[in-house]
Amino acid sequence: MIESVQPPATHPRSPDVSVIVATHGRPEAIVRLAGQLTRQTLDAERYELIVIDDCSPVAVDARRLADAGPRHLRVLRTPRVLRQGGARDMGIRVARGRWLVILDDDMIVAPDFLARHLALHGERDDVVALGDIQPDAALASLPLFERYHARQLARWQRDVRAGAVRPRGVHLCTGNVSLSRRAYLEAGGFDAELLRSEDRDLGIRLERGGARFVFADGVVTVHASDHSDLAVWRRRARLYGHADLVIGRRYRDVPDTHPWRFWRMVHPLSRPLLAAVLRMPWLGAPLAGAAYAVALACDALGAHAAALHLTALCYAAEYFAGLRRECGTWRDFRRETAAVTASNAPWDGAWRGFAHAVRADYASVRRYRERYHGEGSAPGRLATDLVRKVGFQMLAWVRLMQALHHRRVPLAPMLVSRLIRHLYGAEIHWAARIEPGVSIVHGTGLVVSHAARVEPGCILFQGVTLGENIDPETGVVGAPHLERDVHVGPNAVLLGPIVVGARTKVAACALLMQSVPEASRVLPAPAQVFAAVPLSARGAGGAARSAGTPARPAAQAAS
Repeated sequence: MIESVQPPATHPRSPDVSVIVATHGRPEAIVRLAGQLTRQTLDAERYELIVIDDCSPVAVDARRLADAGPRHLRVLRTPRVLRQGGARDMGIRVARGRWLVILDDDMIVAPDFLARHLALHGERDDVVALGDIQPDAALASLPLFERYHARQLARWQRDVRAGAVRPRGVHLCTGNVSLSRRAYLEAGGFDAELLRSEDRDLGIRLERGGARFVFADGVVTVHASDHSDLAVWRRRARLYGHADLVIGRRYRDVPDTHPWRFWRMVHPLSRPLLAAVLRMPWLGAPLAGAAYAVALACDALGAHAAALHLTALCYAAEYFAGLRRECGTWRDFRRETAAVTASNAPWDGAWRGFAHAVRADYASVRRYRERYHGEGSAPGRLATDLVRKVGFQMLAWVRLMQALHHRRVPLAPMLVSRLIRHLYGAEIHWAARIEPGVSIVHGTGLVVSHAARVEPGCILFQGVTLGENIDPETGVVGAPHLERDVHVGPNAVLLGPIVVGARTKVAACALLMQSVPEASRVLPAPAQVFAAVPLSARGAGGAARSAGTPARPAAQAAS
């Protein structure tokens, strides 16, 4: 590691934020980004910029960067090309900030960019904020493959905003993300051996470690892409197929990590062609080339939707060819896909998950019944209690709805959600993360947003609302996350992207719109009690009393 610019010796304390940018062969883009980071609304003493020059053909001009960049700047140069994962890891290892903001070098950021990212985290180390990446205003003039990727990203963000997709570790994209340095190091950092998808691999490990992923709507970067080489893009598609298979084999216990899941997303008309590529991977390159040539012709004729579909076929042909080559022989590929299919069989896997969740919920019901009522419940009475206890019965429907949603069965999760509404008068979204081991008491009037998360041991009484809202300070849209053993009383309302610490008690009728630490007590606003005035006593004073003069509280009256 070669360091070109040392931080000033007069820095009074460690910065709060370390901005990490790896660059290779983009001297103008990195100077432009450094200039934008200079004009941040966040106090200049609270952040540093670490630029890692990944052995560019012409080294980054550190002096020019220092003139354009923020006050606290470090420029490192790698002794050899490490690629993005290895280069970023080098910068993070020497970073001093508690929080990391990782950016691509071809991004454009607004003056409030860092302040918004910092506001998302508060004092918690378990939040990973996926920023909003917008396409360049000149997108229409960019190559067709860049427009295809912009469309895919826009679709994902649309689905997240609509609640159809919940941000997870597999979605980690380091073009615009913030997280704590502690969480990064505990997860093991980027795997420098992966040629692609190193951010996805890191995201999976972060999620396994308990990280909570949020979509930071409004924390925007604009992707001012300069990609123009079709051959490079196609080679990257093959490398993604290779790397995603390596990742899928590492984390077989984590849902939706194996690249074979992408087969379900392939257009049915394309499947015969891609099946031929999987059988004979050498067909991938000519099929991709032909598909892209026709896509260009369609684009020139104004058939832009068809052009993007054909571009998707081009990418898929290269991707699955890379996956097939990594598998080895045809027999190895068949064995690989058979194992994945067996472990993710729609009804077998869904039934196992459903049964496990119901048993965990029942264990929670028995535990709390013994604690609060002093009555045990025999293990063999699950079927009986499924009929007798309405809250437990409702949870069983929720588990079925979750299983159908996890297996992507069309419309069925929505139908079960509507059934729960009509049977119990409760509104529970199929995408809500209600983990096994939760208790619902009565349940009538319960409302749970798609973005809500409820951890094991929690109790939700009737009329509870876990709703979506906008954080007034950060602009982030989200719903509450209840950590373990949180009890929420009747008619309590919890709104927005807040975290309710473990073992917290939220009293009946309380309104909570901010995060609270562990073992808190959340009470409703003090109620005013108005005394009734007898008709015979009503005069001028009586009228005034009945119009709004509160009586003494009961405690004061007793004294």
